[in-house]
Amino acid sequence: MRQRISCTMRAAVAVLVVAASTGYGRAAEPVLEAVALEKMSAAAVTASDHARVAKQYRLRAESLETKAKQHEQEARRLGSGHNPMAVKWPAMGRAAAERESRLAVQARRAAQECLARADRHIRLAVEAQLAG
Repeated sequence: MRQRISCTMRAAVAVLVVAASTGYGRAAEPVLEAVALEKMSAAAVTASDHARVAKQYRLRAESLETKAKQHEQEARRLGSGHNPMAVKWPAMGRAAAERESRLAVQARRAAQECLARADRHIRLAVEAQLAG
């Protein structure tokens, strides 16, 4: 019995190692943090570098857009229905919904900035391709 459990554990570990090494269960490409993306952007020289940076900015914009949708859903959930706090203390009752709305707006603005930067790097990639 103990040997059978040991074999099962070895098989499970082997599956996890293969899955981790092949990328199974992960996104196609991770979204870089803002600081790493800024460094990558500053170091881009060739057309392929600029294309990679543009792709990362597009991925980041998609991620931020998803966060904005989540914040909007949460704001709608917090704003709908009967809220005793809103009746007794109106300023305190709406604060959570307003905060979620602000976060949604901030995420949308950041997504727009990322898309603008992606367009800029696409243009730089095309210019570098034509020049080289």
